[in-house]
Amino acid sequence: MKKLQGLALCALVSAALPVAASAQDLGTVLNRPWYAELRAGVPVKVTDDVNVTSNVAAGNGTLESRWTSGLDIAADIGLYVMQNVRVEGDLSVVRGWDGKLNFNQGFTGNAFAGRELDAVGHVTATSFMFNGIYEFQNLDLMGITPFVGAGIGASRIKLVNGSPATARFVFNDSDTVVTGAFILGADIPVPFWNGVKFTGRYTLAVSEGPSFSGTDTALAGGTMTASLDTLVNHTFTFGFRVALN
Repeated sequence: MKKLQGLALCALVSAALPVAASAQDLGTVLNRPWYAELRAGVPVKVTDDVNVTSNVAAGNGTLESRWTSGLDIAADIGLYVMQNVRVEGDLSVVRGWDGKLNFNQGFTGNAFAGRELDAVGHVTATSFMFNGIYEFQNLDLMGITPFVGAGIGASRIKLVNGSPATARFVFNDSDTVVTGAFILGADIPVPFWNGVKFTGRYTLAVSEGPSFSGTDTALAGGTMTASLDTLVNHTFTFGFRVALN
């Protein structure tokens, strides 16, 4: 939670930054303060340590999980509250697939112990964030406007068949967790298209660790829980922002 509190504090600090005296157009923010944005990109997934507990002796241990393929789609509605300060609601869906599971700690007596196996399913994170963004409009960067921001919100993490193909326990479960984000990006005006910008951003999202319950396919009364201490995601997305009203 300390990481999340720090990110939330960054959002408050960015909203309190002074307004630049420059009255540059850069998106016609003074007379068209509302905007819509659509982006797509890829997550850069780090390896997560997953703690597995079970009433089956060979089912206890810690494994490394990572998804080697993924897609991120995001849509925003935002408002300039000052010349170079904006707030936005951000809805994003991140999906990862082609998972790898490395059973590297524990699982004594399990045939999977010490092996890396393919996960046959996928994971989806649906997040709604409230972001505060500060634009460095006073910098002379040949029309490029960098920005920095932070956000706080919630993510619903859904795991579908997140197990090796021959596993006794299969995970089809979801959990909702608090998420904080740090944002770094830049905008470029689109020539001859007033009020439209090409935009790109890097997002670091840190969530409370979700927990998932597995289903015993052997119908032998077994239980298994997979949990993470913290879930970290890095994403790069690109798209367009359009001034409204």
